Amino acid sequence: MASKISGMKVKLYIKDATTGKVLAGQRNATLNRSAESIDATSKDTEGFWTESLQDFKSWSIDADGAFVLMGY
Repeated sequence: MASKISGMKVKLYIKDATTGKVLAGQRNATLNRSAESIDATSKDTEGFWTESLQDFKSWSIDADGAFVLMGY
């Protein structure tokens, strides 16, 4: 199981592969997660409750950055 970390400890940046210089840095970011479910309710379902099964999960990151142009 993955451990939880504070968003303050996470940084996103883009680095030039040839020089190793940082070209851009993160200003803010949003982590989006979603999970779908499949309806598995049948006539044998006990009571009047619905039943569901896990389906696909997805995630994405939206980030704004600051472009740094130094020494180019």
